Amino acid sequence: MDHRARIIDHVSGTPDSAPESPGGPGGARTFASALDRALKARGLGMDRIQARLARRGLAVSVATLSLWRRGLRQPERVLSLRAVAALEEELGLPPAALSSLLGPALPRGRYVDRPPSGGFGELYRRSASLRQALEDLQLPPLSHHLNPSLAFLSRHLLYELDERGAGHRLREEVVARAITDVHRYFLINHIDEGSGPVAAIRTGPGCRLGRVRRYSELGSVIAELEFDRVLRAGEDISFHHEVSFAPGEHRDHRVAKFFPKPVGLFVCQVRFSPASRPRQVFAYTQDSIDSEPLILDEVRLHHDTATMALQDVRGGLGGLRWQWPEPG
Repeated sequence: MDHRARIIDHVSGTPDSAPESPGGPGGARTFASALDRALKARGLGMDRIQARLARRGLAVSVATLSLWRRGLRQPERVLSLRAVAALEEELGLPPAALSSLLGPALPRGRYVDRPPSGGFGELYRRSASLRQALEDLQLPPLSHHLNPSLAFLSRHLLYELDERGAGHRLREEVVARAITDVHRYFLINHIDEGSGPVAAIRTGPGCRLGRVRRYSELGSVIAELEFDRVLRAGEDISFHHEVSFAPGEHRDHRVAKFFPKPVGLFVCQVRFSPASRPRQVFAYTQDSIDSEPLILDEVRLHHDTATMALQDVRGGLGGLRWQWPEPG
């Protein structure tokens, strides 16, 4: 079974044999820290190590290598794992010094309004292009969320899967109240290796699509939705947007919403194709990025659609996860 996730957290482990430099004396050993230390010890930059991999017939982009080095993504595909073995040779490391630090892939799925692992402020500190993006969009540099001027009364997600079980379209209906005068809303979509990228963003009545910024080194898209007029403090608004995705390489296993601020009602639905139904579906919550998911209940399909609802959500994650039938 393929278990992956769009947002890859740091995975730690203990290699069978590794030199002191990758793990660091007394430090936590992760694939990202080991790779970073080895690159620094050899004085190799991203361009040079990428060129060395290319000479071996391994096409890995500088952006992907950078994500591995910073712990924002881990290698999972066959080509990526071959590249890790080549990196061990190029960096003069013992066999499995890096690959043994990779944990099992996590369930793959989409996250709405959730920055990659580490939080929005951490990404800001790490990424020059994201800092430039926030300046371009006139956003505060270290916000923990992108919409500080809105309070969310309700949010309704509908995630549609294609006949292969991969994400096809995500629609969100939002009812919000202006805390201060506000004229726009921002959404963020994070894309992990092997998942279909954002192909198009559409809006309904009440707002229109503004600027869209894509950041390949982060695997993220930030889009601006402009309201038809400025909302005054205390005014309510209802609007929706729809994100469609290009075909990905893997089936999805979950969809979730990240709540950087409270919401009165959250509804999450997943619509499966009749040609690709899951074996089981569960509603779940998660208190924080690093905490274990809490399974709330098994969810039965109604017309190929699974539905969950949460009231008075104060933070964390909430969504649906599912298991596919075993092949064969």
